[in-house]
Amino acid sequence: MSITVIKKTAGVYKQAGLELVASFNPSIDEFLWIDISGDVSKELQQQLVHLGCHELALASYFQQKQTARAEAFPGTTLILFKEAVSLADDYELRAQNIGLICKSRMIVSLHPQPSQAIEMLQANLSKENNKTTEHLAVALMQNVANNYLHKLLDFDQEIERVEDELLAGDKVNSLKKLVNYRYHFRKLNRVLEFNQNVVDRLSSDELAYFSTKSTKDQHEWLKLYERSKRIYGLSKMYYELCGDLLDGHISISTHDLNNTMKVLTMITAIFVPLGFIAGIYGMNFENMPELAFTYGYYFTLSGMAIIAASFFAIFKVKKWI
Repeated sequence: MSITVIKKTAGVYKQAGLELVASFNPSIDEFLWIDISGDVSKELQQQLVHLGCHELALASYFQQKQTARAEAFPGTTLILFKEAVSLADDYELRAQNIGLICKSRMIVSLHPQPSQAIEMLQANLSKENNKTTEHLAVALMQNVANNYLHKLLDFDQEIERVEDELLAGDKVNSLKKLVNYRYHFRKLNRVLEFNQNVVDRLSSDELAYFSTKSTKDQHEWLKLYERSKRIYGLSKMYYELCGDLLDGHISISTHDLNNTMKVLTMITAIFVPLGFIAGIYGMNFENMPELAFTYGYYFTLSGMAIIAASFFAIFKVKKWI
């Protein structure tokens, strides 16, 4: 377990361990950020409750199956959303839940593994001295959204390469990639939809934690809202695009197969009557008058040629060939 405590007093940030908690005074212009990575002991949970974190908010985070959500408790707002721990080149996602327990002067962030978004925020925290706990929560969710967005924007070039491979005839590898992408984007869509629902919930009037009185607050909140919408829309678009390319390839393959079957059917239609005639005169009965006919062989061949030519002419007239 790793614990980082950041306290802001009169615009000055100080970062240390839990010893900063003892000197925290919410009645003056101070706020406290406690970041906990890893398992949380029972003793630390009790300490968080003593600091004012609602017990039900903590219990909601520690549930076995957490879903992204935002929920209001007396004096506390719980925000649960999903961050990408890793997003591989094939867009296989490993995500973790980040829990934010927000109060007017304190924010507690909980996550099982190190968080890239939190590390980025901590590194740039001192550059923005006017932050409150509300701004921290919005900035953290913006970092999470940005990490998704940067990766998704790279997919434009990748899907173009797959399309070029399909047109060049490398169908086996291209189809494997498309199936793989579609599978991973389906999972990614669920995660991004969860996060989008959290932002929508925070936008509702039921949760009064986020104030948007100033122009800057409105701008930052609108930026988060639009970015969340954008990444979810991009993920859905790429999922559907992979499906469209697969469906298009299947349609083309089916069309090619139908053309092949049509040619084989026409060949069969031509040779069936010819085989029927050859079968009749190959039965070897002793009393077959036509066998004694001097020009029987030539007449039969001529008749077979006329039948074949007739079928061919019919197919031409109907524009089947």
